[in-house]
Amino acid sequence: TRSARVAREALDAGADVINDVSALGDDPEMAQVAAESGAYVILMHRRGTPADMQRDGGPFYADVVGEVLSFLVERAAWAEAKGVARERIFVDPGLGFGKRHEHNLQLMAALPRFAATGLPVVVGASRKRFIGTVTREAEPAARLFGSLSCAALAAWSGAALIRAHDVGPTVQVVRMIRAIGEAVR
Repeated sequence: TRSARVAREALDAGADVINDVSALGDDPEMAQVAAESGAYVILMHRRGTPADMQRDGGPFYADVVGEVLSFLVERAAWAEAKGVARERIFVDPGLGFGKRHEHNLQLMAALPRFAATGLPVVVGASRKRFIGTVTREAEPAARLFGSLSCAALAAWSGAALIRAHDVGPTVQVVRMIRAIGEAVR
């Protein structure tokens, strides 16, 4: 949520994570709610608002990876300065949120750079349009193999959390990738 009021109500009801697509930027009270609650916080990058982020062929970036990475590191430092414990801060490059097809692919390829920041990385690629473009699957539910490919890359690249629609197959892929990683590292 982007709303401090909704976050507060969810936390009071037992939630322990605030997933804010505005990286605590839309509601001036959100950072305080996050800090005081001790909740985990997912800071996501997006360009624009949900109403306009894909308008007019945009968005445009000079360096999508550099810009998204800098934004997330800066927002994490800002959240920490506002009292959110660093070990409670996760970052999400925001695949599909104000990104064109090629931006999503570039961000997926650069996931190791995000993991190298030391901040836990969240990846939400499951069933996204960029997967459908590559796999030529118009129906989101038919994008399982493309979604699993992204989950495998995210796991190999050090993602701490992978959002998925198809949980069982994704868990199998992540377990296998992590086992291979442990064997070679």
